[in-house]
Amino acid sequence: MATVKSGDRVKVQYTMSTKSGIVIDSAYENVPYHLTIGDGKVIKGFENAIIGMEEGGKKVVSIPAEEAYGVHKKDLVVTQKKSEIPSHVVPRIGEEMRVPTSRGRISKISIVDITDDTVTFDGNHPLAGRELVFEISLLKIQ
Repeated sequence: MATVKSGDRVKVQYTMSTKSGIVIDSAYENVPYHLTIGDGKVIKGFENAIIGMEEGGKKVVSIPAEEAYGVHKKDLVVTQKKSEIPSHVVPRIGEEMRVPTSRGRISKISIVDITDDTVTFDGNHPLAGRELVFEISLLKIQ
């Protein structure tokens, strides 16, 4: 039976959860997920887990942060004085904002803390630093 290799287009079902079992994302039931292995559109650990699977195969894998959304980088957490924030911006914990970077790109940041005088922003992906667990079913190699 054929196994998945780089360049193959596949149809999978999956559930992504934290180590503690909290489901973060799922492509099950009537909504399978299609991807091409090696095109870099999904996290590296997910692609690596699918390589070598056979049609109809199922597996559960733990993917370390380094192969998922990366390690949590402290230098992407910045605290700023409220007086330096434009007056039309009303910060709320958990709110995501888009801000320009020094390279002319747009970056997404989250507000993670607010005090009387400061607001703390985090530019890490919300899942950075977390080991993820995937339950994967390979439906078809196309």
